[in-house]
Amino acid sequence: MGHLAPFLRLASALSSHNCEVTLITPRPTVSASESRNISALLSAFPRIRPIEFRIPHYDALGADPFYAHNEAMRASAHGLLSPLLSSLSPAPSAIVIDISLASAFIPASKKLNLRAFVFFTSSATMLSLFAYYPRNGRALVDAEGIVLNTFEALEGDTLAALNGGRVLPGLPPVTAVGPLEPFAGGGLCARVRGWLDRQPARSVVYVSFGSRAAMSEAQIEQLGIGLERSGCGYVWVVKTKAVDREERAEEAVEVREKGVVVREWVEQEAILAHEAVALFVSHCGWNSVTEAALRGVRVLAWPLGMDQMSNAGTVERCGLGKWRGWGGGGDGEVVVGGEEIGEVVREMVAEGGGAGAGVGVGWARVGEEARRAVGVGGSSYAGLVGLIEEFGRASL
Repeated sequence: MGHLAPFLRLASALSSHNCEVTLITPRPTVSASESRNISALLSAFPRIRPIEFRIPHYDALGADPFYAHNEAMRASAHGLLSPLLSSLSPAPSAIVIDISLASAFIPASKKLNLRAFVFFTSSATMLSLFAYYPRNGRALVDAEGIVLNTFEALEGDTLAALNGGRVLPGLPPVTAVGPLEPFAGGGLCARVRGWLDRQPARSVVYVSFGSRAAMSEAQIEQLGIGLERSGCGYVWVVKTKAVDREERAEEAVEVREKGVVVREWVEQEAILAHEAVALFVSHCGWNSVTEAALRGVRVLAWPLGMDQMSNAGTVERCGLGKWRGWGGGGDGEVVVGGEEIGEVVREMVAEGGGAGAGVGVGWARVGEEARRAVGVGGSSYAGLVGLIEEFGRASL
């Protein structure tokens, strides 16, 4: 979901601006939650035209379904994608490509005289590093433009460096259009919603480490101890496998004395938007960071890998939250003790729920700036409008 969710949000934003959108969705999807989210988007935005991109069976390509799925799409760029794009009527004026597919899909698009833009689904800071990576990183200079789910107040200096040629000469224009707002999807399950509705405002800690991150059993045990010792109410999404597919559990939602433990997919944005939530303990996947920013919810950063260390640094620098140096969490990593976890959570919830939670405080200020960016006249609003104008330009 780390790549799919922002694409669906970008599609909804473009459609809301009267842009004709064709959504090319690979089938089969990795998980049932992906299928549900695609269906929810198409139901909310009936003008969006869905086109299925049937890819070969991918289970045998590797143990991680995300990467196996991705490689199957890359391998299908010329044999399957090109005929699909050629068959579209009316013909599209541009295509927006996921960064993980750039080196395969950009050449296929250019052969069809189709302007190719890359959607980089992480931060501007991470893009500065990724631009030097082989394969997909090197393909960025061949794109017409790069789209980012970020905003000026969050990463303004980095955006200026990217567009000023100080990161990589020849990089195409980088446009910030975030934080992309979730479209009207499903809500919370009744048990989670009911429990949150009974809690005082700004008193609950929400804990989730995303769809692709998992902690060791020892760390999960200490995290549970820490949440109990904090004395705070909590909603804790427990994940033990580092894959995108849903985990099956006999009891998907367990209501405890002080909190709720969830072992299924949740509508994270709906939780962050709830007035009871004061703190988000997060792995700092970029979607999670932008969702917290949009709602002005303070973040306790606990990165586990990939781009998350960089994102955690951004969270602390901009004032959205704190990073106590915790990281990893898999087998072989140093386990953070429950007593330390409980103390930090208790302090941050108290700070986030008290009188200091006004607009002048870092995380609340970031929230105000995020909403201003996507509002009419904001920097990201202008970026989206300009991007649509670029889509309409004829290829040279």
